[in-house]
Amino acid sequence: MNQPDLGEQAISKAAEIVIDSQLNEVDNLDVNIKTNPFDLAQGEIESFTIDGKGIVIKQDLRAERMILHTNSIKIDPLKVALGKLKLEKSTNVQAKLVLQEDDIQQAFNSLYIQNKLKDVRIELAGENLTVNAKNVKFKILHSDRLHLRADIIIAESAEIKPIGLTH
Repeated sequence: MNQPDLGEQAISKAAEIVIDSQLNEVDNLDVNIKTNPFDLAQGEIESFTIDGKGIVIKQDLRAERMILHTNSIKIDPLKVALGKLKLEKSTNVQAKLVLQEDDIQQAFNSLYIQNKLKDVRIELAGENLTVNAKNVKFKILHSDRLHLRADIIIAESAEIKPIGLTH
């Protein structure tokens, strides 16, 4: 594998600083951009890789590790200068996300996810209801199985129903 030249190293470091500033927390972040100055000026990047460990976004959403790799990217450099990143052509992206049981448990009970689980409309026994999920418990079981338990609050009656799912 070719070592990145000084220009690529500088561009990669600048991108790393920008990405790091958007995260709540990160243990280790490595960004590698493969391009040359002429192509970059035209908004073309040969490849882009982010490899992060201990990444936290939205305060409580944590990934043990995230690897994101793209092949060639074409962007409008003028829009980037205005703070608007838009891809000019389709791009293949490969992503690997490693989550620990504790990360998933914390995410389910984060304010961000709790807001997504708030006032959900469902149909139950022919009746339209509004429900909220609280006290979500997540476990990774042996044999690649998952278990999820939560208290479902039916807004119309304030009744609390425990549910459990195993898959």
